[in-house]
Amino acid sequence: SIIEDVQGNINGDYKELPLFLPRQECKDLLEYAEDTYQQVLKNPTAPSVTWESSTHIEEDFRFEVEPHVVEDLIGRDSLRRLYTAFAEFTDASNPKMVIRRTAIKGNKHICYHNDGDFAVMHVFLNGDDLDGGNLHYLTPQGAVSTGASTGTVLLHQNGIVHGISPFHGTRVILVVIAGTESQKTEL
Repeated sequence: SIIEDVQGNINGDYKELPLFLPRQECKDLLEYAEDTYQQVLKNPTAPSVTWESSTHIEEDFRFEVEPHVVEDLIGRDSLRRLYTAFAEFTDASNPKMVIRRTAIKGNKHICYHNDGDFAVMHVFLNGDDLDGGNLHYLTPQGAVSTGASTGTVLLHQNGIVHGISPFHGTRVILVVIAGTESQKTEL
């Protein structure tokens, strides 16, 4: 089964917080993400950006963002709300923040995988601009589809298996994570 293939947990936990982050704050984070992406395209060795270079940058660009930068963009209260929602969902500590910009060509998806034993928070920065791109969790009740609207927060932990439905466009999310490397498999 898929769950066994990716060493996932059928009883992993998830939570959806619709429209949690205001649209203007999502827009500000999105503009920052796009500016950073353009900066790295022009100068891939720019010392001011730490980005994961194991993927093709035009398809999957990920970079770490310091909490003070997020605070400057969305304000202290919103950053505190994000951290509080994360802390109330998990006992994982020392989370890091990453912005992920995914622009897969064609009608493709992100395969089912799990993110290890710790917690992950996805904040959808431009979900309303996409056709598709919902998260699907595999649970004891079967596959559960969640929203991807701008400002929606999804939290998951304990190795729950999930994937992203096919989408068109560029998907940009803020990820708060405290955990191990994920296990992936192609469908």
